[in-house]
Parts: sequence; structure tokens; C-alpha cells
Amino acid sequence: MRRKWTFSKLLLLLESAVVLYTTYEGFALARLAVGYGYLGTLPWVAATVSAAWGAYGASAGFYYNKAKAENTTGGIVFESACGRQARGQLGDQMADMFRSHGLTSFSSYFLIV
Repeated sequence: MRRKWTFSKLLLLLESAVVLYTTYEGFALARLAVGYGYLGTLPWVAATVSAAWGAYGASAGFYYNKAKAENTTGGIVFESACGRQARGQLGDQMADMFRSHGLTSFSSYFLIV
């Protein structure tokens, strides 16, 4: 059975194509400008390409977050795969590590490191 493409997946695919095209054309235009002897800076290329990739990064992040939420509902998640015993041992090991450093909380460990 063939899976139907969701709107969000299609949108991300099309945005990928637009970002790649923008990058390619931006660099082609910069190469053309330099080829004709332009010796100035090219901040407009950096701004255009960076803005396109920034927007794509935000879209991809939200898409993957949406996919994660959809695919874990009613399915297997890390906690259920590990089981209670594995989670308990890991928690005990982390608590021992914090105590050995003289810390009382997880967040204070990362403030020091």
C-alpha cells in the first residue's frame, strides 16, 4: 500500500527545492559579478542565502517536532522500551554522580560544566 503524502511533508519538500534554488542562483550571481570585475563585498548574497536557510531550518524543526508528536502517540517510546528497572539504575547512577561533585540538582551540574 502506498502512503499518501501529507501537506506538511509536501510543503517541506517544496521549501527544500526553493532553498536549494536560491542558494544556487545566489552563488551563480555572485560568481557572475566577480567575473565581470566587481571588487566590492557581496553581503546581499550572504543575506539572501542565510535568510533562506534560516527559514528552512525553522520549518524543518517544526515539521520534525510535529512528526515526533504524531508518531509517539500510542506507540513505543523510550521510557516504555527501557522498562522501570533500567530507568531506576540510570537515575541512581546520575544521583551518585551529582553527589560526588557536591551538587544537589541536575541544573547546577550544567552551570559548572
